[in-house]
Amino acid sequence: MSEEKESSGAGGELREKSGRRSVSVGFTTTFVGCAVASTFFFAAPAPASDWGCQVLLCISNPGGPMQYAACVPPIAQLYDVLRSGGSIPTCTGVGFSSSTPRFEPYRCEDGSLLTRIEGETGSDSLTCRSVARQEVRLDKCRGSEASETARLVHSGGKAACMDYTHTRPEVREQPNYVDVTIDGLTQRIWF
Repeated sequence: MSEEKESSGAGGELREKSGRRSVSVGFTTTFVGCAVASTFFFAAPAPASDWGCQVLLCISNPGGPMQYAACVPPIAQLYDVLRSGGSIPTCTGVGFSSSTPRFEPYRCEDGSLLTRIEGETGSDSLTCRSVARQEVRLDKCRGSEASETARLVHSGGKAACMDYTHTRPEVREQPNYVDVTIDGLTQRIWF
């Protein structure tokens, strides 16, 4: 006899069918019984073909790929393979794919985009440019320091100069990434 139960909580949606439990959280679906799955996958040294399934189980964990001690060896091995130009392994029978490793050494705060600008000497540089105009000094709208993108805005009898702001990009601690697609949902993994 098949028994189905469903309940919702702050962490997601819990479903139970025929004794199996799963939790739907954010990008991925992970097994609540992760300890049981970890015991199954990691109880004995796994053949190379199981390594892809171990990686898939670990990277789909919303708590992070190395939250559980059993995930540390396969994920450490994965990072070594990716650093040397390899790709994420596959797991047979699961809707899983990944991009080739990519490199992006700089990042911008939310609300800014990494942009290449041409300097006065003709050399290019990278900057984080705000997505929306921000209020800046009035001299950015007038005079010798006027910007081509600045706009003078009048509101309530007051004038404000609005322009895109630029900040220096941050250097990423982990500049390499792959995009992993599991059951049609994509997640970016930095390493």
